[in-house]
Amino acid sequence: LIGITDYNGTWYQRKGGDGSGISIDPEDPTRIYASVYHGGPVSWRRYRSTNTGLTWNTFVFGITGDSLNWAPRVRSNGLNADNLYTNANEHVYVSETPHDLWQRMNTVPFPSPVSEITVSNDNTIYACLDSVVNWVPQHLRLYVYDNGNWFERSNGLPAGVRIRKVVPHPVWPGRAYALMNGLGSPGQQIYRTNNRGISWTNVTGNLPNVPLADLVIYPTISQDRNLYLGTEFGCFRSTDGGTSWHRWNFAMPDANIITEMVAIDSLLINGKFYIVAGTYGRSIW
Repeated sequence: LIGITDYNGTWYQRKGGDGSGISIDPEDPTRIYASVYHGGPVSWRRYRSTNTGLTWNTFVFGITGDSLNWAPRVRSNGLNADNLYTNANEHVYVSETPHDLWQRMNTVPFPSPVSEITVSNDNTIYACLDSVVNWVPQHLRLYVYDNGNWFERSNGLPAGVRIRKVVPHPVWPGRAYALMNGLGSPGQQIYRTNNRGISWTNVTGNLPNVPLADLVIYPTISQDRNLYLGTEFGCFRSTDGGTSWHRWNFAMPDANIITEMVAIDSLLINGKFYIVAGTYGRSIW
């Protein structure tokens, strides 16, 4: 299910099925890219629309299968949609303009399926891998595409814990935040890198031991240490880069399970920065 809202706050269903990753062209918001479950050799069809979702066309040529994935992503670098990226089984794919073909970026399969991908403004790609395959723990859990090559860079992150997501910094190249999955060990939930994952620093601070969902970073140099975190116990905010965290739930229900957070940077248009939080059964805020 893919829903789209207009300026009046009215929602329209634009596509049926199990919806997953979605990407909107930063330069042309009428162009939307998404993955939707259908079954078959390529279970998750990649779709594109050039008219804000009124009509859709598939573009899966080049993807050989994705039966090991649930909810694969479609990503861009946040500046333009010249290159689109998606994950399927043990591979990351790229589709270049005009997006008629997907090509594997790693010719050798990763040790386990890719569960999440994110892309920085400078086209650094973070590919998080499943940490357990057939009940066997996997030790190679994060691959980073850095200057044309893939490197395994989970050294310095808690062992035996799946990396839920790596969130690139919108301003500083090389900086990103890794969110660990589940409860894990107290005090080992968020890590920062300043060198594309070569080394990691723990920035969990005083954050309670709660399952994490997503992270948004303020997109200016002057306030780049402002972090906004969504968890299964609501939202938290840090103004010092993660040294300390505070509850940030004003006007939200107390028991609000955050599933995803999205930033809308309108600072150059109207001086405002928005954060949109999706929840598990409690609407969008």
